[in-house]
Amino acid sequence: MKAAVIKQHGPAESIHFEDWPKKDKINEEHKKIGRLIAKSADILFTVGLRAPFFAEGAMDNGMDEKNIFQFE
Repeated sequence: MKAAVIKQHGPAESIHFEDWPKKDKINEEHKKIGRLIAKSADILFTVGLRAPFFAEGAMDNGMDEKNIFQFE
């Protein structure tokens, strides 16, 4: 992964991820991050072509689909 940036917005935080350079493992790595997000976040917003894999990983780890908002 190139970068993960945590920004504080008052009482809330957001984490921004850029893409991985190794394309062969990208989908599984996105799912792993999604599973970690589900453990520490209440709401997930995703943007991008491979971002649905974040959502898939989060749902695999118990995040409710109604708390996931996906954009292209």
